Amino acid sequence: MKPSDLKDLYAGLTPPKSLNTSTLDKIDDLRSANAGRKPLSVPLPAFALAACLLAIALCVTSQPNEKGGGTGLANTFNLEIAEADDNTGSAEVASSQSGLLPLQDSIGPSLKLLLNLDVTGANVSSVTYRMVDGASRSRRVTGEQRGEEAPVQTHDTVRLLASSATSVSDEDDVLDETFTVAYKEGSGTGIYQTADGLYPYLFVDSASEDYWNSDSTLALLHEWVVAGTGFDEFDTSPTSTTNSTEQNPGETDEDFRARQQQRLTQTIAASEQARQAYLEAFDQQASDADRFASWLRDLYIRGYEAAGEHLSSARLEATVTFADGSTQTRLYKISLVENYRDALQGRFDALCALDGNFSQQLENKLPWKTWEAPTSEQVAADERLSAAIFKIEETDD
Repeated sequence: MKPSDLKDLYAGLTPPKSLNTSTLDKIDDLRSANAGRKPLSVPLPAFALAACLLAIALCVTSQPNEKGGGTGLANTFNLEIAEADDNTGSAEVASSQSGLLPLQDSIGPSLKLLLNLDVTGANVSSVTYRMVDGASRSRRVTGEQRGEEAPVQTHDTVRLLASSATSVSDEDDVLDETFTVAYKEGSGTGIYQTADGLYPYLFVDSASEDYWNSDSTLALLHEWVVAGTGFDEFDTSPTSTTNSTEQNPGETDEDFRARQQQRLTQTIAASEQARQAYLEAFDQQASDADRFASWLRDLYIRGYEAAGEHLSSARLEATVTFADGSTQTRLYKISLVENYRDALQGRFDALCALDGNFSQQLENKLPWKTWEAPTSEQVAADERLSAAIFKIEETDD
């Protein structure tokens, strides 16, 4: 087994909308009812009601703009999905394009989520987003020193990307540390939608020793990979980097070939032993259809749990630029909802109802499976596919 074979194995304050709406509706009714007539003459109670509504609306909406804007409205901003609807200060978001949508449901140590970045507020011009305070991880990418190639590379476990299409391909992803989204021009208070045609993603890489050791069968699979490739991607010690393909100074050609043959023989033997141990464990999991489905469901949930740990430690930073040029920065925390296990069990079962064919997994003796994203019709027909998995809240740290 070569290192290249790893790919297959690892795989804010504003007037209520109701006030604005009711006031404007009342004024429109009064205007339309008296169009072309003498000066407005209505019973005092009705006139007093309209006057009071209008006075209240003007009082609320004509507050001085502390940031110096010209609309008469204070600069305000928040992510639409972070508008809390209870007293917890956080909001659960649906698994849909209006919240956090799993772009590709899969069993494995990575997750890609479509992130709704519509915003609420007033005088919003653009917002610059980036992920901060997230964990980083070093991983061995080769067992040997090859020229100037670094055998160990470090990457962020949570990355915020943007693409020009709602696909899972990374070809069009914007990999910059930050990106700025322009919002449609608007006046007053309301919801601003992104105007750049970008689709923001959260990519979470959960591949770690903790993930592989979370399940005994996965741990045996990892041991097989290590034995077959001759290196452990999580072993970042410099002493683990070898130059075994090079002939040592003073070593004869015959001794070099013998050393290489001995190394190959040992690797094959260790790989076969590890392979047999893994296959026995896999076959035990696959001995019964219900047991196999239960195991795969557990691995599916473990992937989300690992991703949730990384997401909850990172922060989504949003720096908004208002129409007057002033700025404001907010931080958001994304984490799993309290009943995430129930939500994920239901989602897994709903996905299996759409595609419960595990023949490829049984044939390849590997647990990895990917489902195509459910259609809008399928989601509408099964509420388990839109159940909230994550919640988002504004935070100061």
